[in-house]
Formats: sequence, structure tokens, C-alpha cells
Amino acid sequence: IRRALRHGFMKFLSRQIDCVIVNATAMHDQACAMGFETRIEVIANGVDLQRFHPPAREDERRPLREALGVDAETPLLLAVGSLTARKGIDLAIEAWIRLNRRFPKAHLVLVGAGFDTAGEDPEKRKFARRLQDLSAGSGAADRLHFTGFVDRVEDYYRAADLFVFPSEKEGMPNAVLEAMACGLPVVLTPFESLSTDIGETGRDFCVAERTAPALADAIETLLQDPNRRQAMGRSARRWIETTMDIEHTLDRYMSLYRELSVARRKAVGK
Repeated sequence: IRRALRHGFMKFLSRQIDCVIVNATAMHDQACAMGFETRIEVIANGVDLQRFHPPAREDERRPLREALGVDAETPLLLAVGSLTARKGIDLAIEAWIRLNRRFPKAHLVLVGAGFDTAGEDPEKRKFARRLQDLSAGSGAADRLHFTGFVDRVEDYYRAADLFVFPSEKEGMPNAVLEAMACGLPVVLTPFESLSTDIGETGRDFCVAERTAPALADAIETLLQDPNRRQAMGRSARRWIETTMDIEHTLDRYMSLYRELSVARRKAVGK
């Protein structure tokens, strides 16, 4: 009954709206399934390519790596996002623990709020404890870094060797787009709304099953093949430049608003 009522409400609401904007093709299909009958436009979030770009020189990577205790040859893995169960941060840590047997010097950096925002929410507190237990049981807590929120996340993208994104449910994940814009090879797991909007699997990013062993294997494959990492990073950057430039996104919004404004004035005039 609730589903039918919601569908009916969405159909009614859509008749009052000139256009619905979503940021991914899969969300277009979801909006149709929800009952929207009005015009639906897909406009990507867009990435600031002036802010998010590959390092121009090796010394751009060095200061942050040195601050983390990571030399030029040591693998540095990065995950960005809130430290929640949906984002799969625990899975990233489990995969890193497995990798420690093969890459005993590898570091994992987790950028995002989590421990300090758990508050009174019992589920968040429980998950925060799980992350702490995983860290303590890893035997390498000094190589696992929880940064909390940072102002210049782009510095971390440029310092890292590989980006890990084991999220379960997303719309259009900005963190993935930003990592790709910085020329960072990405390993992600299948999530709701994953589509060709963010590129081609195997060329612009890698997809692994959402298990710690599969994620660790995919990461290991890339860590052992620097040429493939570089090729994937270059391809990812080209894809973002071609499809996700924020200037293009702003142009799309301006064009759409202008078109809708003209149509509304004509409708009112009649």
C-alpha cells in the first residue's frame, strides 16, 4: 500500500514540475520507476579539473608521503568517504590486512569523518568499534591512517598509488571521479547505479567482487603492474576531461534553465 501511495504521489508531483535533474543514467531509470512522468535530464556532477589533476612533478607527492612515513617505493592505498558501513571501509581494511602478507610495507589512508561523528547512534558506534578492532588486530596499526575530514583531499589523491572504493550503494560517487581526475587508478566493487557514466571497466577503473579476498587480489594485480596502473590513470583522466568537466556541467545547467524559462514564459503568455 505504501509503495502504491508513493508511486501515486510521485506521479502527482511530477505534473507540477517542469524538469527533474539527476546525476547518473541509473538514477534516470529509478526516477521513471518511482512514477515521475515529467522530463528527466541527466547532468553529471562535474569535476573541477583545475583543482583535481595528476601531479605535474614527483616532488608534489613527496611532502605528504613523508609526513605519513611512506617512501617513494612503498605502496600507498587511499580510500575517501565517510567511515560508514555502506561505504565498505571495513572491507578496505580487511583487504589491506590480507595484502600485508604480500606487501609488508603497504600503507592505507582513510580520509573521511567517522569516529568523531558517531555520537549517540548505536550503529555508528558499533561500526567505529569494528574499525578500531580491525586496526588493533592488523599488527600494523602504524601503517593504517585515519585522517578525519581534510580540507585538501586532492593532496591525498596525488600522493597515493591506488584508490580503493568498496561502497555498496551510490548515486554518482564524487570521490571516484576526483581520484580519476587526478590520474589515480581505481579499484571499486559493484554498487547500485554503477554504469558506463564513469567510464569503461578494465580501461578506466577495475571492478572486484565485494569480498575482502577479491578486493585484495584486484589491488595486488595493479600493485604488481606499474605500467597498467599508469595506463589506467591516464585513461581515467581522459574520460573525466571528456565527460565530467565541471565547466561542461555548468553549461548544461545554464542551457537547460534558459530553455525552461523560455518555455514557462510562453506557457504563461498563452
